[in-house]
Amino acid sequence: MFPNGEHPLRQLKRWRWKPRFVKADTERSAVEPGRLSSRDPRLRAWQHGTHDDQTDEEPPLLTRLPRSSTPIDVLNRRSANTRLVCPRSQSQQASKAAKRKVSKVRSSSQQNSTRPNETKQQSIAQFQQGPHQRSQRSSKQQSSKSAPQKPTETMAARLNKTTQLYADFITKNAGAVSQIESALRSLTYIVPARFQDAELASEAVHSSISLLSLYHDSLLARSISSSSTPNKPADKPTPHNRYTRFWTKQSPSYRRLALLITIIQYTELLWEMTSQRRGQRTKWRVIVTLEAAKAICRLWLLKLTQSRPLLTPPLPERELIPEEEENLGPVDISGDNSDADSISEKKQEEPWQMPRTGLSLPSLPDPNKISQYLLSKVLTPEDVKPPQQLLHRVKGLGYLAEVVYIIRPVVYAVALMKMRKDKKSWAPWLLGFSLEFMARQLRKRELEQGVPGGLRGLTGLEKDELSRRAYAMAWWGVRGAAYENVTGPILKSLSDKLNNQPVLGLLGGILADYQYLWDNYYFSSATL
Repeated sequence: MFPNGEHPLRQLKRWRWKPRFVKADTERSAVEPGRLSSRDPRLRAWQHGTHDDQTDEEPPLLTRLPRSSTPIDVLNRRSANTRLVCPRSQSQQASKAAKRKVSKVRSSSQQNSTRPNETKQQSIAQFQQGPHQRSQRSSKQQSSKSAPQKPTETMAARLNKTTQLYADFITKNAGAVSQIESALRSLTYIVPARFQDAELASEAVHSSISLLSLYHDSLLARSISSSSTPNKPADKPTPHNRYTRFWTKQSPSYRRLALLITIIQYTELLWEMTSQRRGQRTKWRVIVTLEAAKAICRLWLLKLTQSRPLLTPPLPERELIPEEEENLGPVDISGDNSDADSISEKKQEEPWQMPRTGLSLPSLPDPNKISQYLLSKVLTPEDVKPPQQLLHRVKGLGYLAEVVYIIRPVVYAVALMKMRKDKKSWAPWLLGFSLEFMARQLRKRELEQGVPGGLRGLTGLEKDELSRRAYAMAWWGVRGAAYENVTGPILKSLSDKLNNQPVLGLLGGILADYQYLWDNYYFSSATL
């Protein structure tokens, strides 16, 4: 009748198990292996209420015994994998926990005897609150702690903000910034070598100002390209700016190489002054390295521009942003006549709006400036041509002339390095001057044969570049043997005579200071 032939009540008596527990959970499937058996001392402690109340362990679980027909197994089958809770032990544990909390509150009140009575009453009131209210309060505290705090402003964000403010200031005060830069450059020119190591500090300041002006040029060019107000006809870009801006936008490689060449030109004299402190051999190695780097970049630019001659400088020059009339603000015309004249000119430039139709007509120019007004409206052939056609491509002799013109500084620097012990030797000077003169003559011959109309058919940009190269050849008078043997003694005697004059003594001092640079530094007379 029974599985083992024994009544379940006799099994309960034999196992001495008293059903003092009530089931907390029902409807569970099976008992997991590894649970505590009914003979485990920890389970007996929970049964008799002698367990440790300070621990937060829950009542252990019963597991299947070796005998499958025991009443414990029957109970586990009916409420499989259930936790058994002892009501008596639970009430004792709650009372002991309450006593511990009361003792903690009393001990804290005794330690902090200086605390006012209101704080004690608040703590007791919080303790007397129900468990639901205390749980809500703890959840609020946890939510307040876990709430995301406002992120602190990082150094990168501050730097970006400062850079943006500086860029806005530069774009709004372009004219004032240009004046400040020119004034600082003139200060560096006045006393280049009056004190010991003064030329190094002066050149460092000059190079820093030049690099800063290069950054200002990029800011102004960016603001002009992003501005919605079109340029006035009188403020149309120059052919040089049109050509260089086209290639900087067309080819990122052109922009990077041109920027690298410009940076080297701004800092080459500073590199030479610094390297001279380590000996003449190090100095000339640095000079040849810089000249070779510039030559490689220029040859690469010649390839990127599809065999067109190079311009100096290779980057667009600075253009001022046209100021809007609403940003000018009110002007006081009572004290200065020039302000009144400028306001009248602005009123004349404003278009006249017809009252009936609402159409606007351009204002008439000043009768004394009619020719200037008409010339500003005229479009030249260079204004109509695409930017890449402002310079003709070079072929044959013209390409050879351009390559010789580019590598001429490298050859001249190497010759000077070989003959550095004899400054009065004419061999390096004749080699460099002959290469530049040959490049110029080959270029002229190619233009006469390849361009329709010869030299008369050149564009204005090509004529400007040829004239600039012609004027740059005058610097050979203060280079190498020509300066050591001819022009140097003449300039020295002239400066000595001017130093004795009361007013012209300043000019003589400046000339003597520049003679110091020409005597000791290669890049002080470099033009490419």
